[in-house]
Amino acid sequence: MPDIYWLRISCNPHEKIFAMEKEQEPTIRLLEKGGKGDTSLKIYKDRKWQLDGTVMVLCSKDNQDDFEMVHVQNMENDTCTLSEPLKKEHKKIKTALYPLMHGTADAQGICEIAVRSQADYLLLKADGQILENNH
Repeated sequence: MPDIYWLRISCNPHEKIFAMEKEQEPTIRLLEKGGKGDTSLKIYKDRKWQLDGTVMVLCSKDNQDDFEMVHVQNMENDTCTLSEPLKKEHKKIKTALYPLMHGTADAQGICEIAVRSQADYLLLKADGQILENNH
């Protein structure tokens, strides 16, 4: 079992912060490319995931710094309906959805998120702006 490390982040009071572990293997892959402006994605997942209402990162395994945060409105069969259209095109090959951990800052602007201590991670604001990239 991996060691758990609590990230302590200073941000605005009550701000939601997301963390993506970059070393995780993609388990939710695209079945077809995602085109700019598309509001749904056809996916393959190798285990049962409850994706309704989740925020995830869509990126290539080869270049995880070029990503897009997507809000999954609901999941039906192998199709994710997104709450907003994709901002750019995403190729099918080596592209996957990665789950995000998140936390909400307290009134003093301190947010804590659990990550694996040996993992590379991205810290993101709700709008996708990178707060920290430790690779």
